[in-house]
Amino acid sequence: MLTGSSMGKKLLAAFLTLMLVVFAASSAFAADWPRFQKDNSNSGVVLSPDSPPTNSNPNVATVNNLTHASICGTDVPPLVVKEGNDEYAYVLNTGEDGTSRVHKFKCSDRSVPSGWTDGVVVDNNGGFQLATPVIVGSTMYLGISDIVQKLLNTGFDSSTANWTTYVDTGSPTIAWDANGGDGCVKINQSAGNTLTKAGVYQQVTLNKNDKVRMAMRIKFLKGSGSNNPSGLKGRVLASNNGGSTWTELKYVSFSYTGDWSYINTDVTAFFPFTANETDTYLVKFQPEFKSGSGSTAYALLDDCCLYAENLKVKKITGIDGSNPTVSTIAEIGDGGQFNTPLLYDDGYIYLGSWKGGVEGKYYKVNVADGTYTSFSTNNPAEGYYWAGAALVGNYIVFGGDNSTIHVLNKSSMTEEVNSYNIKTDQRGYASDAGYIRSSICYRDVPDSNNDRIYFTDRSTSGSSGYLWCLTIDSSDGTLNHAWHTSIGYSTSTPVYYDGRIYVGKGGVSDSQPKVYCINADSGSIIWTYDVPTAGGVQSSPVVYYDGTNKYIYFTTNGTNGKGYCIRDDGNAASLVWSIPSGTSPENSFTLQGMGVSGEYAVWGNDLGTIYFAY
Repeated sequence: MLTGSSMGKKLLAAFLTLMLVVFAASSAFAADWPRFQKDNSNSGVVLSPDSPPTNSNPNVATVNNLTHASICGTDVPPLVVKEGNDEYAYVLNTGEDGTSRVHKFKCSDRSVPSGWTDGVVVDNNGGFQLATPVIVGSTMYLGISDIVQKLLNTGFDSSTANWTTYVDTGSPTIAWDANGGDGCVKINQSAGNTLTKAGVYQQVTLNKNDKVRMAMRIKFLKGSGSNNPSGLKGRVLASNNGGSTWTELKYVSFSYTGDWSYINTDVTAFFPFTANETDTYLVKFQPEFKSGSGSTAYALLDDCCLYAENLKVKKITGIDGSNPTVSTIAEIGDGGQFNTPLLYDDGYIYLGSWKGGVEGKYYKVNVADGTYTSFSTNNPAEGYYWAGAALVGNYIVFGGDNSTIHVLNKSSMTEEVNSYNIKTDQRGYASDAGYIRSSICYRDVPDSNNDRIYFTDRSTSGSSGYLWCLTIDSSDGTLNHAWHTSIGYSTSTPVYYDGRIYVGKGGVSDSQPKVYCINADSGSIIWTYDVPTAGGVQSSPVVYYDGTNKYIYFTTNGTNGKGYCIRDDGNAASLVWSIPSGTSPENSFTLQGMGVSGEYAVWGNDLGTIYFAY
């Protein structure tokens, strides 16, 4: 039973919620899907009067060819809100020129309101944006990952201009290659079992306070009839003395797959900055491999990048009018990327950063004056990728790459009142647990101190993962293990409704993605739905109950990515619709899930195609 103190808090919360509902109902601007998974509990549930499509042949409309690029496009779910009598979709999109824009469409006819032609530019230097914005009233808040590329011709589209090729060991040929229209550098090693070290380098100037990240991708391939190459590595090095000596920035070993492998990491600490405002370096990108006796092999090198990162919290005011205005609330000089959904509460934004091998932080930003505080664990393994927070009483709760759930007092943000490591905590753990890359779904259990939080993890190898349930005492933040269930690799935020959890499984290369329905109290699997197209359900589902049936909406992140609606039939699930049917020029990777409001379900993909189902 509740204690007197806890009972008072829950009654007060219920009263405040009622007041909020009354206020929202009287407002001319009532947001229905104003943030990731709809609310600060990440519930992902819609009820009447919403009525998204549940028939097998819904109406479908598209907006095509927002300025896009292969790894950019739309990577966060649209926000769909009601303004007056109409639903509008807000879509954050990153273009091929690195410009990030928010587009606005009237859902009923896909028209663009006055003041939103070509979208509202929120950043000119952005990479792809992974932080889902939040709408509060007529203001949208955004966490922007601003990057400034320091190198020239990073994609080798038509040549190796601005780069110098070199061979360190071995005797390969090295030259630009068209590669079927996707230009790259080709390093070709003839038979001989000789270690090849070769690549490209370029001069770069860095500023004293730059937070520096590098990235590249490599594909190792073998000749016809040849054995697999061995000793596969990728190495990035820098020199501040003209190449006399080199400092290793990153070194990664790979297994042979015949596909692209990626390196992306923060390297700020490796650059020996002096008191100079700027310093000049040579930076080289170097694949390494052996072709094997009697065999031939080669390496393709592409997207060699070195860029300075900056974190910005921005806002667009007046989004319900014809003069939306963008301004910066805070610039945060810690580097990294904002990769989590934003949570807004009582004048503050909460969001996390990820730096890849260097510790990320979780921030609390005052939207009125831009001041901020941050939480850090001083552990380089910790970072926050898709790991959005939930609000539980006076606490902010979120997970991270170090397999840990953190409970912070939201008033101070620096005070961790509790934590739980799912890989080591003896109360309940999995030795192969890994990154927590889902947001927290919070379930308020009536008449109990044992509320629940649900989340997923994926092992560092990507071969396994679990759905987790911990109890949480909302009066003091105490965490305890309830259960965990093996579901495979998952970054999907679970959704709770009516005693059941709905959650997706699979990564971008998954050949058999799934959606699970799991008993919320015991963790037992009720049913599993095998998605008919490849590409993981990394999106977070939306659950709609129409008074009779429960429907689950989700997307798949594969080359033939789609939007789906399935129906919970009790002990199994059945397909209602998938969009688009078959294959289509507009099909592409669809990482994020849907925004749902009124009769519309809206989502986008990497090609900048936006779908409206109704």
